Amino acid sequence: MNVDHDVLRRLAKGGANALDIGKAAEHLVCADLILSGYRCYLSDQGLSYDIVVDVEVRLIRVQVKATCFPSNMNARGRAERIGYTFHVRKRGKLARGRRLSEEHCDLVALVALDIQAVAYLPLREVGQCCQLMPPGHAFAGKFKRSRIVPITGLPFADALKRMGGQNV
Repeated sequence: MNVDHDVLRRLAKGGANALDIGKAAEHLVCADLILSGYRCYLSDQGLSYDIVVDVEVRLIRVQVKATCFPSNMNARGRAERIGYTFHVRKRGKLARGRRLSEEHCDLVALVALDIQAVAYLPLREVGQCCQLMPPGHAFAGKFKRSRIVPITGLPFADALKRMGGQNV
């Protein structure tokens, strides 16, 4: 399925479209999970998680975070370093909700809508912000300061394994 980047740019510009962006990301995550052999459901509005995944004897709560396009992650902008940035712990409009914690969800699904890619991480492995690289990214700098992970390199099955010891 091809993404109409003009439509995506239009959605990304207006804050009123945030619900549509979130809804598209939630459906993309559900499709990814179903096509990977998992049973999952969209949750109701107002809950602290977006999707529930039925894994054997346990329900896994997933919070979905989306971005429309990659951006320059270099704060000073001197050397362009393009990647996807997700503000994982923010909740609610203008981040006025309580900080996202493990009482709210088990995993986060990070969605790059422009390439329809999904990365899954246990919430306890994620800080306030998470930055992931586009597929095929090659690090060109001299100093590698953090792990460089492509957004396509974090499947749901690996996130379940990393949750470990939780009857998964």
